[in-house]
Amino acid sequence: MRIGATIKSKIFFAFTVGFLLCCVSVPDRAQAQNMEINNVDDLALGTWSGVGDLSASDNVCIHSKHTNQTYGITLTGDGAGGAFTLSSGAPTTLPYRVFWNDDISLTGRVEVFAGVKLGNQTGGSRFRNCRFVPTGTNANFSVEVSATDLEGVQSGSYSGVLTLFLSPP
Repeated sequence: MRIGATIKSKIFFAFTVGFLLCCVSVPDRAQAQNMEINNVDDLALGTWSGVGDLSASDNVCIHSKHTNQTYGITLTGDGAGGAFTLSSGAPTTLPYRVFWNDDISLTGRVEVFAGVKLGNQTGGSRFRNCRFVPTGTNANFSVEVSATDLEGVQSGSYSGVLTLFLSPP
């Protein structure tokens, strides 16, 4: 669901685990006109069967008018200090890992760490909404919750916020 310049999506898996994904563009107006994230969809992690990790990914469009359509991306969660964690409202939190790829696949993705900028990403589109890009997307992010971590928490609904911050390279 879109609210102003913010894009929000829920990720639910159950025991239900979910989180709200929120994308924020860039620090100042001039830069904001040159960069944006589009085509962010809801992720469904589903119900954990008691075996294996839970994961989901989304292909998105990065629009950048910077040199060679490069950009930087910083992701933060809503856990303590921006950590990637989900919560059920109880004191228990469930950590998750986040990966970024400046291509639309999982191959070649890199793990990102909360609050640490991943710079010099390539492949941004010069055109808004990745117009003229056959898939309409040019980058991918994915999240994973490990089976080990899932085994260690109570059943329930878990949620959190993941923020994507787009910046110059």
